[in-house]
Amino acid sequence: ITGEPHRRRKYQEVIATQRNAGAVPVWAHPTSWWRDKSGNFITNIAAEMIMQFLIDGRLDGMVVQGYDACHRSYLALWFHLLDLGAIIPGFSESDGCFDLENLLEKDEIYVNLLPIKGKISLKKIVNVARHGEICCSSGAFISIRVDGTPMGSILKTKKGTVHRVNITAYPVSGQKSFSRLDLISRGGKIIYSVNNFQGGKIELDFKVDTLPSYLIARGFGENDNPDTQIQQKIRHMAITNPVYLHPANFAILPMETHCFIKVKKNSEWLGGNIECLDPLGKKIANFAIHGKNISFKIPAGSQLRLKNKNIKDWQFFIAMENPKVQHLIEFLANGEFLKDYPACKSGEVPVEAFRIKEMRSALQKFEIEV
Repeated sequence: ITGEPHRRRKYQEVIATQRNAGAVPVWAHPTSWWRDKSGNFITNIAAEMIMQFLIDGRLDGMVVQGYDACHRSYLALWFHLLDLGAIIPGFSESDGCFDLENLLEKDEIYVNLLPIKGKISLKKIVNVARHGEICCSSGAFISIRVDGTPMGSILKTKKGTVHRVNITAYPVSGQKSFSRLDLISRGGKIIYSVNNFQGGKIELDFKVDTLPSYLIARGFGENDNPDTQIQQKIRHMAITNPVYLHPANFAILPMETHCFIKVKKNSEWLGGNIECLDPLGKKIANFAIHGKNISFKIPAGSQLRLKNKNIKDWQFFIAMENPKVQHLIEFLANGEFLKDYPACKSGEVPVEAFRIKEMRSALQKFEIEV
């Protein structure tokens, strides 16, 4: 189109562009991978998602239901991030594929149920989605409130406080009940269950013992065994977004990166300058390039642009030029995690393989020679 080679935009740029346009960027199928007929590793894993979470201190959204009604690997990763105190709206995903007959015959449709008052509009849909007041479902309805606080909201609390939990749930059309309805908290632990729930309202008390925490409600189809080892056998599941239980003044802050720029004695950039840019290209700092090395701290999602007379500008995201960050991304994207976790089946990625602590450490420092 432009005569230039195709340039793959970095996710940081894409996400910043979507946010700037008022959209809600959602990370799809976070642990998806499989093998083709020749045994080659094929992946849709959201390998850069943890990097983005640490850069921003949040995610706008991630898929927690897709391909299968109860995708345990998606849920395990979500629960783990919520355990850290993360604010992450969960979404359903129906991966439509209209060129494969076997997929066209599948009748699993996963939907996001959003409570919208009054006349529906795009603005209202986006606002509710951004807030995370969402039920992810294959057909049933379920919602949760804690002391009247709706799902997607943060309830400030402290240890020992007793909260009133209200769950409203109705089974899939054509079914008489949920086989099991759960209340879930830290670690994805089920703290309350009721079998053969025919629908309606449940009220119970919950005493806070560990923070940060959250409460999520989940229900399974009438004919589904929630404990089956084969998750594909679960045809129906509905799950709420969390009501977040956080202590006062708690927050996960966006990361900063300490940059170290080593300047060669004969560098072609001498006499030029380094511009620090946000993901959309807005200048946030500027440093002259002299004979001395340069160090500074900037947001971890920043770009650098080197400029000098008669030289083409060199612009890049610091995280994407960081070898340690790239190694951790490739560990997932190239399937290297399977060497450590050989028992994984298609679509399974252990939480440990996302190496969150290592990614945080890698993002703290960036070094480059110019």
